[in-house]
Amino acid sequence: MYIDPLKDPKNHQLVVYMDIIDFLKPKFVLMENVCDLVKFADAFLGYHAVGRLVYMNYQTRMGIMAARSYGVPQCRLRFFLWGANTMMNLPQFPLPTHEVVGRGVVPVEFKDCIVGPDNDN
Repeated sequence: MYIDPLKDPKNHQLVVYMDIIDFLKPKFVLMENVCDLVKFADAFLGYHAVGRLVYMNYQTRMGIMAARSYGVPQCRLRFFLWGANTMMNLPQFPLPTHEVVGRGVVPVEFKDCIVGPDNDN
C-alpha cells in the first residue's frame, strides 16, 4: 500500500514552503533540513522540492553539510537546498572552515545535484 509522503502532517511544511516561494517569487531560496529529507521514501521529498523549484523557474543546488565543519559544536549533518531564479548566479556551497574527523553517514539516495544552467562566471 502506497502512502503519499506529502499527506503526512510532518512533511506538509515542505508544500507550504514551496507555495510561499511560488507566491513571493524571491530571487534566492535557501532551505535547510535534516538529512532524512533525502532518505525518506526513496528521496521523494527531495525530488519534490527540486521539481517544484525547477517548475517555478529556479536553478537548484542541493547537498549535505557537516555542522562541525563550519564551527558548530555538534556532530550533525544537515541537508541544504539552494535556489536562484534564472537571472541570478546560483551560489556555491561555502568551503568548510574547520577540519574534523568524520562521524555519521552521508545518505547515498541523493548526491550533490545541480539543476539549471551552470553559472560559474
